[in-house]
Amino acid sequence: MKTRCTALSKAALAGFLALAFLVVGGASKATAAVINCKSGIGPNSTIVIYNDSPGFNIYPVLFAGAPSATDQWMQGCFKVPFNQIGNNPYPRDSQYRMYVNCCRSGQNGIPPGGSVTITLPFYSPLVASINPKGAKQFIDWWQGGGINVYQTAGTTKTPPPWLQSHWNADVQQGAVSPNSNPPACSGLPLNKNTCALHFFRSTSIANWEPQQLIEYTLGAAGEDAQRKTVDQPKYLWVPDNVDYDVSNVNYAYMPAAIEPFGNSLQKTCCAIGWVGSTSRIADVFTAMTNWRNASIGKDWPLYVDQNSTTKPKATIPLKVPSALELFLNFNAFDNTNNYIPAPSKSPPIIRMTALWKDCQMGAVYTICPRINDVTKLLQANYNNYLDVYANNQDKWINEWKCTQKPSGGPLPDKILLAHFYGWGPFNEFCDAKANLLEKTPGYVDLNKTPNYAAVKAEYDQVQYWYNVLAGNYGQWNDAAKPDYGQFDPYVALVHGKSYMNAPYTYAYSVDDAVGNMQTDGTGLIIAVGGPENLPNPAHVTREVLFTFGYKSDYAGGINFTKYGRCTTAPDTDTVSYFTTFVVPEGIAGTSNSVLNCKITMKDSKNRLYTFTLKGLPTDFPKPIASQKNWPDAQQITAINNQFINCSGNSGQVLNSWCKLIFTYQTIDKTNPHLPPLYYVIMGGPPPLQ
Repeated sequence: MKTRCTALSKAALAGFLALAFLVVGGASKATAAVINCKSGIGPNSTIVIYNDSPGFNIYPVLFAGAPSATDQWMQGCFKVPFNQIGNNPYPRDSQYRMYVNCCRSGQNGIPPGGSVTITLPFYSPLVASINPKGAKQFIDWWQGGGINVYQTAGTTKTPPPWLQSHWNADVQQGAVSPNSNPPACSGLPLNKNTCALHFFRSTSIANWEPQQLIEYTLGAAGEDAQRKTVDQPKYLWVPDNVDYDVSNVNYAYMPAAIEPFGNSLQKTCCAIGWVGSTSRIADVFTAMTNWRNASIGKDWPLYVDQNSTTKPKATIPLKVPSALELFLNFNAFDNTNNYIPAPSKSPPIIRMTALWKDCQMGAVYTICPRINDVTKLLQANYNNYLDVYANNQDKWINEWKCTQKPSGGPLPDKILLAHFYGWGPFNEFCDAKANLLEKTPGYVDLNKTPNYAAVKAEYDQVQYWYNVLAGNYGQWNDAAKPDYGQFDPYVALVHGKSYMNAPYTYAYSVDDAVGNMQTDGTGLIIAVGGPENLPNPAHVTREVLFTFGYKSDYAGGINFTKYGRCTTAPDTDTVSYFTTFVVPEGIAGTSNSVLNCKITMKDSKNRLYTFTLKGLPTDFPKPIASQKNWPDAQQITAINNQFINCSGNSGQVLNSWCKLIFTYQTIDKTNPHLPPLYYVIMGGPPPLQ
């Protein structure tokens, strides 16, 4: 899951260790492979898709990117210098689509028990020689990709009609043939068909269709913080990074679970677990039916089948749009163009809207202070949007890159609620990074109240109202009770143990604390409809962050050169600017637990270090009143003796390094659904004996 770094406030630690501390997007690394595309065609990823669904065929359709003026991944891999970025934009002209064993005659997706393995190159040239300023030059398969997964009954001999309709339209437009380096696939052992891939230039598949979205980004291209001159590359290209999730932000339809392929912890005691859901497709469909039959979801809007020719049009019966989806589509809120019933006529939506209005009018329900605080933040963000247009045209045009003036006037309830359930800033006609909520004036200073972090915590609380993970979904019968109200019944559908019971997927736009994973790897393993083929059948767990001092000044400078996670010897190179690595906590009492993981280090003097954890702390250790130097040696020793096993060391490594390892836990007590974070702090290499 995507970790959230808590400041070491706890500032006394700054005096204990001088550490370079960098956590990248939720999975920390102490190394980064850097590959130059100029020396070759670039790296490949592997995507393995298993159909673990008894009784269902599945039909994965991969898509790559979207139109954009620049491609940061291409700029990173081709090592474009900082001062040449403008001359090498590598524009992307379109989104591209890849059908997997579909939909020519005889191609019918992946059967029950079948699988495909796709070799996915970083990019496929569409021309013999790429012009970095030209159009239609390449397909970047890695930056911002995903998979739309359709299904039919296993006895069906043809793809679902919605997918067949896309195929027919794409074929009529014409296929795309890479000039070189195309993706390839193998598999489908059950029906003995050749695994076929077909490529097209196309648009995104609509949310209303009966398909489930899986999202991923492969590789990374962050700005090089070590760059010294303008003629050095602007971006570092890191190919062994994977970021992925099963998204229920806009809708829920089918289960899928994902683990990293080629992760360095695979086949160790601490392999990374899955995110998503390992439920059967049939069980998820039953859960959705039960939710819609219960009071919490009764008469929740359904998607209209836009291909339907009946009057009224048919709906998609087993697909549920989210609250975010319904409120953000405010032009369809009062009609049946997109949803039946119209959201404004749906009893759950009516109750949700009334709850917000009651709180604005001074109701004293337990949930109201949180709802009102979020509303105030959004109103302040809207006011800033209008203020910048009125009083700072330079910022409006040059920084925010806005192209039209705002509508202005008082903020309509319908639009405010759209931003409320979407947790989105007011930046219409502007760049996506304009007027971000976390930069709203008055909410930036985390040392003052209110602030963005505090209000975001309250937003998470109302989304999980009252205690969704425990099966308490709120109620509408007694306003005097603390659980009154159902802020978002859709979150109960996704995360509630009475329904989909999928706590490791997104249920709203900033639910990434439980839904997203970023780690090292060379691809993805995806199982649809069950856990049978996942390397680790257990779900993802919280992470333990190991941070080390990279360098000491003894003997002219001693630095750590390698580290190892759950190995008998260090096997991963360190770099000075990545000094944190993570190991999943796993499940205590099983073979898959961080307590079974041996941490190993090696320094530039060829000394070896090793330790294991004996346990995990329950809280941040409390300082002694009026103590100036905290934590002191006595406290560190006590904590070390309780949680660290250094029996494999001797000499200076044992006495000057291992006995000073410090471990603690942080937890956001205002957000009970957020996992604790465990930290293990290691010093730099000790002096030579």
